[in-house]
Amino acid sequence: MSYKRFLCLLTCFLSLISFVSCHVWNESVDKSDVEVKEMSDEVSSSQYEADETGSIPQSGESKTNLCPVRNSDKTVNGLTFTAQGDGSYLVNGVSEKATNYDLYYSKTLLPDGFVAGKTYRLDFRDTSITGQLRVCIYWLDQEGVSENLLLNAFYSTNFTIPENAKGLLIRLRVLAANVVIDNAIVKPIITAVEEKISVPGPMFTIIDDDGCYRYYSDLLPLCIEKGISISTAVVPVQIENRENGTTRFWMSWAEIQECQSNGVEVLSHTYDHASTAVVETRTIDEIRDTYQKARDILEEHGIYTNVLVYSGASGGLAKCRSAAGDVYDYAFLAGGDVDNQYGYMDPYNIWRYKIQYNYDFDAEKMKSLIADLAANKTGWMVWMIHTSDSKWCVEFINALSECIDYASQLGIPIVTASEGASCYSWK
Repeated sequence: MSYKRFLCLLTCFLSLISFVSCHVWNESVDKSDVEVKEMSDEVSSSQYEADETGSIPQSGESKTNLCPVRNSDKTVNGLTFTAQGDGSYLVNGVSEKATNYDLYYSKTLLPDGFVAGKTYRLDFRDTSITGQLRVCIYWLDQEGVSENLLLNAFYSTNFTIPENAKGLLIRLRVLAANVVIDNAIVKPIITAVEEKISVPGPMFTIIDDDGCYRYYSDLLPLCIEKGISISTAVVPVQIENRENGTTRFWMSWAEIQECQSNGVEVLSHTYDHASTAVVETRTIDEIRDTYQKARDILEEHGIYTNVLVYSGASGGLAKCRSAAGDVYDYAFLAGGDVDNQYGYMDPYNIWRYKIQYNYDFDAEKMKSLIADLAANKTGWMVWMIHTSDSKWCVEFINALSECIDYASQLGIPIVTASEGASCYSWK
């Protein structure tokens, strides 16, 4: 074989190796950003400092922030990431496509302070109010080749590094094109979780949305009979329509107050129950004002709550979540269909099962959810129902009654929304 031919083949072979090793990472990352350097001077550990860009870990003590810190800036795909030197980053621009800013990457080493099999806490908030700026963590398997998504979060949560993880990729990621980020400062904080976590036992909550008069006629007697609270989420505009004689479809203030006096939890369901399309046209300040107005009106009528139930799919809008955080302690989504878990629950995106729409008020299907909750021995299951639905009938009441009794037989307490949220929020 000639010398020139040998050099040509060698060059092709090395190029192929380079392509394979880099291809597993997202195409929007250039190779210089994921070059190992086994954590060069660009990446270091920083001591945790409480500031407006990151919340203090709720375990109480100030802990070392284990999140690697990048000290270099990057402009790519229309976005500029500027390191602030303290583990926080200024993000500005309009994304041309999904874009990454990598904080750590090694195929063979975990960052300082990280151990496979252990649980960690991410404290993070997408201050860009887009929900599109996330912390993503990938782990590499024992061969150090395959990338596996471990975390994709715009809120605080726990995560556990798999036992067979050999390396990690930690990045800030903007998920899509045309995302406008106006000088947002974000600071991911990662702290170690204690070896033993005491998790709450299983809990069960039922929330009826909208404050329909059928709650008063059908569910209040059931609550009194069973000695429980089925929470009712009410809307001031709809109540006023009942008070001024426009309709009798909603409960009056007197009826709501009677529910409360019988131990029923009353929640805020926004001021005007605006559709998601309408909410999308509002600024974050306007949304915040409507949330505050709803809370103020409820308090004027002797109803005090720290819980919001989003209207429609508006809970999926990052600006609604951010506005809710300025007015309430907790907020519930219209969906999710999974149990909320201690340490992993976003207090402003609490999941609920759509019982009416996905389970058809079939008592056996509903009881199977309760049985699964009991078998798991932990988890907070929240059901969303609507007495305002045109299909509401006495069979639904009977199914609920049967499920309440079944939960009691299995030793699962039925708690209010605020009680469940308090128990399942990370301490």
